[in-house]
Amino acid sequence: MKTSSTLVRSTWLLSFLLFACSDGTATGGDGSRDGASSEMGIDGAVSIPDGQTSSFDGTADSAPDAAPDAAPDAAPDAPRDVTPFTGATWDLAMIRDQSTVNCTITNRRTAVKNGVTLDLWDVAYTSWESIDAVLQPITIRGYAARPQGGGVLPGIVHAHGLGGYATENLATGPASVTGMFVIAYTGPGGGPSGTSPPGAASEGRAAGFASGYRMFDTIADPRGSWFWGHAVAAMRGLTCMQAHPEYVDGTRLGITGFSAGSVVSVISSSVDDRIRAAVPLSGMLAWDLAVQSTNAWQIPLLAAAGLNTSSPEWLRLNADLIPHSLPSTAAGHILLVDGTTDEFFPLNTFRMTYDNLPDANRYSALTANFDHGCYSLSGVESATTIEARATIRAEGNQRMWFKHWFGTDATFSYLPQRPTHTSMAVGSGTAVVATVDENSAYIVDRVEVWWSNDRSLVYGNVPLTRMAANTYGALAAFPTTADTVLYVDVQYRTRDLLLPKYFAFSSVPTLPAAFVPVVRSVTNCLP
Repeated sequence: MKTSSTLVRSTWLLSFLLFACSDGTATGGDGSRDGASSEMGIDGAVSIPDGQTSSFDGTADSAPDAAPDAAPDAAPDAPRDVTPFTGATWDLAMIRDQSTVNCTITNRRTAVKNGVTLDLWDVAYTSWESIDAVLQPITIRGYAARPQGGGVLPGIVHAHGLGGYATENLATGPASVTGMFVIAYTGPGGGPSGTSPPGAASEGRAAGFASGYRMFDTIADPRGSWFWGHAVAAMRGLTCMQAHPEYVDGTRLGITGFSAGSVVSVISSSVDDRIRAAVPLSGMLAWDLAVQSTNAWQIPLLAAAGLNTSSPEWLRLNADLIPHSLPSTAAGHILLVDGTTDEFFPLNTFRMTYDNLPDANRYSALTANFDHGCYSLSGVESATTIEARATIRAEGNQRMWFKHWFGTDATFSYLPQRPTHTSMAVGSGTAVVATVDENSAYIVDRVEVWWSNDRSLVYGNVPLTRMAANTYGALAAFPTTADTVLYVDVQYRTRDLLLPKYFAFSSVPTLPAAFVPVVRSVTNCLP
């Protein structure tokens, strides 16, 4: 596993803000770390780069830039004089139309990832962006990978974070761990600039276009937001795979992604019922709740675009593009993964997103003291300890979730019941009792209660002891206060004698009424 020995988080946080203030061609973060197309994901590691490495393989990647056509422009001072769009935000017939996707999978070659030999291709297909309420076709580019000689496999789309772009590793990493066909695509206007041939650079306006106004460009048309274009590009990736039945079983499709890619995973799963399984990592909806915290990341991005939380662009983004109710229509099975102290997508946004998913389709997994990068400076635990925990809840859970729901590995044929917990104050302590599924398919590796009394800034843990079948508990030495947040985390391991696999599920966190978390600053990681 890769770790960062010298992390200066203010560097990547500042680069994130610089990206928002640029034309989309400056080095920018993915909304997370250091501008090196970093992602938390499935390659056997959670990569926390130090400005030199990108995730999935530890090799250097160039900083993510926008495609060359993302020219600078000033943010509008007022809504533009165009005819407002009044149609459907998500035209699924259009998105699913294989006759217009123009999906090409070319330049087959061999790659080796995590000890697995893979087929690797370049991918290109047609999607759209909206300019002044008029759809414009754009070419989306990226990479596809699968285990060599895999035949017809389930397909997974991997969506990158803000400012990131597709790399070969973002396809080969998930493919090597899940054993499935994976497309990693670049969202509109993203990718390495100045390359010839274009590689993974996609056409269109980047998120940083017009000082970041493109992210909030919703007045003429909610589809004008870059996040709409990113989500549609993801769903068109599913259509691209369905256009190639020689590679992909079009009835078994999934999606995953980190940060903004996680947001896209939630959006796509909510509107496209082709998605049978999804694992969004550290990216939630309910952004109007996020901005209740004074250090919320959206606030400086809005300011860079000449907007604020009262601007009609922001209000329409939340009302029309990512409303709280959007996940209620999700047809697939969604495992939401988040860090408890995430400075970009705090715990109240996690809970709101989770609560709006259909009960039968939702699971949760929280990574204690993990966030978009500030954890390395928090001093609560070592970065290595937190990263190891995050690896299981990202990589391990993706492996388990996709293999279970797509039926490709008997090891994961059983899905444990979701853990639940109850708690009550007892003197100066707290009694916690958890219900844990002890089905013999897996070994219960550990059961812990994680708690915070400082509005989700720092978490401590107490192991729970087995009291009876499927029941664990403890009288924990922390008081229950008006600010107490707690949840139970259950880590499982498979029964393999050699190299068992790990995954973990969490109970739904108990939050105080009208809970507003303490969020660390995106510029210096201070609360």
